Amino acid sequence: MAGPIQIGDIVNIGRICWDLYHYGWDKDYGATKQYAEFGRDVRGLADNLDILGRVVIQADQSLRRDVSFSKSLRWDPSSLGEIIGDYQDTLKECFELIDENNRYRSASGPLKNIEWNVLVAPAADRLRARIALHNSKILHVLKPFEIDLLRRIREDIHQVHIAIQAVHGDLHRLIGVLVPDLQQALDQQAHREEHTLEVPVLVDESFQRAWDSRSPSDPEPSLREMTDAFVLHFDKSTINFTPIGILVENKIPPLHQYLNLLKCVWLKKHIDQSPELSGVVRGVSHWPSYIQELKDCLSTQCVRFQQDLVKPSLEGMAPEMFEIWPEKELPQLVDVVTKDALMEQILDIPLQGSAANVQRRLQLLRRMGAGGRRFRINITGVEQGTVKSARRQAETIDFDITSVILNPLYAVPSRSGVLDMILRKDERIAKLSFTTLKDVVKFQQGVTGFKAFDNYCQYNAMVSFVVSGRDEPLVEDACVQFWIPKQLDGQLVTNNEALVKDDAYARSSTAASSAYDTTSRQNTLRMWNSTDPFTASPTETVQRNEPNGFSAPDIYPTSASWIWVQENAGGKPDRSIRDTLAIQPSANWSIPCVMVFGKGAVHFHG
Repeated sequence: MAGPIQIGDIVNIGRICWDLYHYGWDKDYGATKQYAEFGRDVRGLADNLDILGRVVIQADQSLRRDVSFSKSLRWDPSSLGEIIGDYQDTLKECFELIDENNRYRSASGPLKNIEWNVLVAPAADRLRARIALHNSKILHVLKPFEIDLLRRIREDIHQVHIAIQAVHGDLHRLIGVLVPDLQQALDQQAHREEHTLEVPVLVDESFQRAWDSRSPSDPEPSLREMTDAFVLHFDKSTINFTPIGILVENKIPPLHQYLNLLKCVWLKKHIDQSPELSGVVRGVSHWPSYIQELKDCLSTQCVRFQQDLVKPSLEGMAPEMFEIWPEKELPQLVDVVTKDALMEQILDIPLQGSAANVQRRLQLLRRMGAGGRRFRINITGVEQGTVKSARRQAETIDFDITSVILNPLYAVPSRSGVLDMILRKDERIAKLSFTTLKDVVKFQQGVTGFKAFDNYCQYNAMVSFVVSGRDEPLVEDACVQFWIPKQLDGQLVTNNEALVKDDAYARSSTAASSAYDTTSRQNTLRMWNSTDPFTASPTETVQRNEPNGFSAPDIYPTSASWIWVQENAGGKPDRSIRDTLAIQPSANWSIPCVMVFGKGAVHFHG
């Protein structure tokens, strides 16, 4: 911290935080989503600092209710500042960021330009991460800090007014901002019961390797570094998991949340052994109360596994799940990025592995400024093993929807149950084996701009088509979907974030929403199918007659696939359709349609 915190400083810093919020966001209702979220983070910090200020002010007022009492409030600004972190410096950097980039404001809302999102957003993201950590630590320290203050006030007043019986009753009923009854809170602390979890040997060894991964030039972890890591992992643990349902499988939290909780159990032992903690002055420093609050929160989560939670299987652990130390803030070396590098991540999902110890992920990115035509797919795989011996492989495929072929094998009306698609780009062929039908249709929506309504996919439907030129209706087994125009939102990423390296496993975060291009995409996809995709020749033709009023674009024979072709006549098929084809409709054609995937053909009805 720049210096010791005084009572007035708490209030003033809260006002500065509110000034920052009003300066950057108060009158801006049309800001981009990322910018608005940045504003919410700043506002959250302002709210929490307000509460912290109220805690100190109310405690000071409780001490001075008797005008004859002149002793100062007994608290330790130094330890409180160490716990919360240098939020004054964070706010200063926020002011500088907003002030220096004021030129990006426009009538429709500030910071709309893509340049700001690419060149300034990395700094904004770093500040948001720091603000989030400040907020979390303030929330953890508020209650124990107030209990410290009220307990010390009661002790001080007892010493001065020990002979005044009239006020004795009030001394035990000090009321704070967060603590309604001091005596009750103290009784709860005295009777707390600590619960913990056993860390498996394999996990313990992996945590130790991650602990030792710090640079040799770095000093031993400080008490603040350890508690900061504790808070970060705790916020990503089972505290975010609520069982939905009564089945055992409903009570199993995600593996990464369980491991984050074990990290807290593991870190707690190191925190207890910290020389800094043993060296603090009890009754003065707020560190002991803060750490006890962290232990109480941890105990609350651990005891859930004795009541309503079931431990998950440790199969599927990935090396990055054992990381202890948060990634350090690194300065941006070069503020240059090419327009071609601007992408939106619209999907990040798991794929089926080729073996039980193989994990795969798929990341789908959409290039900005390309009309929704150009995409990148990152496919990553890792073979589970020890941290040092895990094998990894990554593939990146850039494609344009006018030149790629996607075979929707999952939609073939059969009983195979596969959730596969085949992607063909020039000489490259990739098999995409999804884990759930929801992921398949999400990927389909990401590429086509059309959503399968309610993830509806009706297999083994008997469909009858009345086709001009035929005496009898065409009857087929089919898979039916109802499509509505809806483009997936995406999260802006830069070129470095959009690249996958062999030595870095794919990120496991889910795709987040973006404010860019939120309207439904106008260009869309229409498909027709061929005979059995597993046996049909790529050049085999199948004669199909469609309703009148359709005029033909170019026709490309393929296997059971989706392929985009150039629009020549409003994006509608003619009566003679050869094999499989897909087309791009006219720009103003954005209507719901029914997709029917038959063994011999794929039809649509608008």
